[in-house]
Amino acid sequence: MMLVSLLTAFVLATAAEAGPLPAQTQSEAETAIAEARAALAQGRYDDAAALLTAVLRARDVPLKALGPLYQQRAGALQRAGHEKAALLDYSRALMLGGIPEASLPITYFNRGRSYAAIGEHRLAITDFSAAIEGRPRFAEAFHRRGEERAALGENEAAIADYAEAIKLKHPSVHLPLYAMGLIFEAQGREGEARDAFARALAANPDFAEAKAKLAPPGEVEPAAAPVPAVAAGETYFIQLGAFSSDNAARAAWNALEDVHRDILMGLPRIIAMAKTGEAKTVFRLRAGPMKADEASKRCQTLLARGAACNVVE
Repeated sequence: MMLVSLLTAFVLATAAEAGPLPAQTQSEAETAIAEARAALAQGRYDDAAALLTAVLRARDVPLKALGPLYQQRAGALQRAGHEKAALLDYSRALMLGGIPEASLPITYFNRGRSYAAIGEHRLAITDFSAAIEGRPRFAEAFHRRGEERAALGENEAAIADYAEAIKLKHPSVHLPLYAMGLIFEAQGREGEARDAFARALAANPDFAEAKAKLAPPGEVEPAAAPVPAVAAGETYFIQLGAFSSDNAARAAWNALEDVHRDILMGLPRIIAMAKTGEAKTVFRLRAGPMKADEASKRCQTLLARGAACNVVE
């Protein structure tokens, strides 16, 4: 159903862009593309997307240039947090072609990130797999595919992906090690879990979550629901979803923080276990605390970008 709606949106969005602006000379187009790249480098992602949109809507854009242009705009939109728009542009780029073969794995990988950010785990797995097929030593693609498989409860497949990311010397190897440890812990494989947490801490001695897992009982608060210090008036949180497992909530946080870095960077992450009215256990993913107006502002921004969010106290 999600794929059908995305394809429908693709057709409508393509039609909406069909009305061209006046023709650009090659020099004008090259200048706009250079300005877009400069805007990207400066963190002005919406400006970059707008510049590339003007190029795309101009008359006489060579067909072979369309795919790479949509790919570039997708990157700008993704960095700005516009996941659904980025997803459409990555799909356009892949359908139109013209992307250098060496760039195809990262294009599939980035579209997979967008699928992951909106909770389309199965489609994300498909794209991460395509990225791996094109670049067999793509450690981060193995790590991300492991997260998506863990979110679906496919634990053994997730462990295999994390192990491959570790084997390929993932640049932040403590992350797949820790994720693997969480699965072992959930399966009751305590020795293997502690070993994975210890290796994660050895790889990154400042990794607080691994420290907490290895601390003797009673020395730290339970990892599922840490309680950050609260300043006066800061009693509100933004809730980003409820998940079936601690591991799924962590995977969701990683995806959200990567996409919405400007909103979530520096906020304490809280995973609170709770019981629903049907006595079902859920893991609520929250960030905060903060003041009410700040929570409302952050939530409104996330909602505008297509992410789930509500303010809780």
